[in-house]
Amino acid sequence: MTPIMHQMRLSGRDEGINVVVSSLCAACDDPEKVIQSIKNIFPEFDTSSYENQTFPSAQKYLITEENQNMSNFIQIVNDQRILDTTMDHMAFALSDRNTRFNISRQAAAAGKIAFPIPGETPFGGVIEIQLIGDDLPQWIEAATWHSGRQHVPRGIGDEFAMRKDGEVRHWHANDR
Repeated sequence: MTPIMHQMRLSGRDEGINVVVSSLCAACDDPEKVIQSIKNIFPEFDTSSYENQTFPSAQKYLITEENQNMSNFIQIVNDQRILDTTMDHMAFALSDRNTRFNISRQAAAAGKIAFPIPGETPFGGVIEIQLIGDDLPQWIEAATWHSGRQHVPRGIGDEFAMRKDGEVRHWHANDR
């Protein structure tokens, strides 16, 4: 009998990666629902400084926390089998020690991850995730690794990466 191997999931914490999670709460947004959508993906998100916000609000404000744990996020994208898409979105705005990407707040409300087309804001708003740290490209590739890459290798910025307009590149394993 072969033992079941579980892949270690990276979290960013204690790995040299600062994870900043934020979402803009507009006047028409219910702060409790915005916070709950964030907590569905980042369960350790500290909400204590946002508990007295009212709905509707006369002004918009930013809900943000640093040093978040990416392990639940990575588990969700693994369960959804979108690790390559996640790698592409995480690396889309990668520069030196920093990257930013958005996920749909509406999808997060359902405990799912969906990536809006870069530059577009979907109905329901977005949650912005910023990753800051050394060796960020290597961390992103490791955090999104899956066994399929043994057969079809992928890396940040490769020929299979998402195009700048958000369109996918088509490929077939038989073409290799």
